[in-house]
Amino acid sequence: MVQVATRTGISSSVLSRLRTGERAPTASQVKLLLKHLKLAGTDAAHFHDLAVLARTPGEVRERLAQAEAAAAEALDGRRQLE
Repeated sequence: MVQVATRTGISSSVLSRLRTGERAPTASQVKLLLKHLKLAGTDAAHFHDLAVLARTPGEVRERLAQAEAAAAEALDGRRQLE
């Protein structure tokens, strides 16, 4: 973790809190981590989406999960009609 901290400029304590979920990364920290991890394309987009989700309040995440489940159920219903 010390090497990642040195290479990204993010302190070891902050990296530890990010890793354990005690803290969500800022947009600038996400950019630094993407660069360090050499992520691009869909991997970078997925990493970014997870970081945004980590900053999203629990109540909103629950509503998103419910909406996603309802959409999947509706899609399954349409497929059965075909």
